[in-house]
Amino acid sequence: AMHIREYNDYIEYAKLKRGEEFNVIYLEVFPNQISFPVTFEEPEVYINLANSPFYRVKSLFSFDTYEKAKANYELVVEPNNIGSRSYNRDNIAIAKVLNEEEVENTLAEQMKKIVVETEYTYSTEYKELLREIRENNPNTQFVLYSPPYFKERFFKLFKGDVGYQIYESWLQDCIEVFGEVNNFLYVNAVSEDLSNYFD
Repeated sequence: AMHIREYNDYIEYAKLKRGEEFNVIYLEVFPNQISFPVTFEEPEVYINLANSPFYRVKSLFSFDTYEKAKANYELVVEPNNIGSRSYNRDNIAIAKVLNEEEVENTLAEQMKKIVVETEYTYSTEYKELLREIRENNPNTQFVLYSPPYFKERFFKLFKGDVGYQIYESWLQDCIEVFGEVNNFLYVNAVSEDLSNYFD
């Protein structure tokens, strides 16, 4: 997932390359997005790289490109070896389906990594980042959506007073800035069925 702090820079760069605003932008949002660890360089690093002379040519002939092309070739030669997720030419994802035990083990490992907040201090940073995106794109329709966390993850993150405050303020911030959010982040038939989290 992209970090909320990255959205504005990449949207601005995409508009610059496109030459105009977008009609519609879909934004994935979730409550702990502001504390989500950033594992990549700042957007400026990648934007500068993309703007560097001969970037397109150099990226076609890099070792990373070769490795990715080789892996893609192997996927074509052996169609049953799709990896954890592959995309066809229509950009439709095909995911390796894990058996129930593999899913449970994967989810158990993910649950161990979840950091549960023990105290809550409201910060306006999240709302300010959303507002900046909204103000920089006055003619764009935004569709905000949240992913459906599996039930156990949802309860671990948002159970109790602190979790509820985080969830509630996130939802209020999204609605205040954009007017609505397509919120799938609650316990429902999808989040209760582990077969929906097969990868």
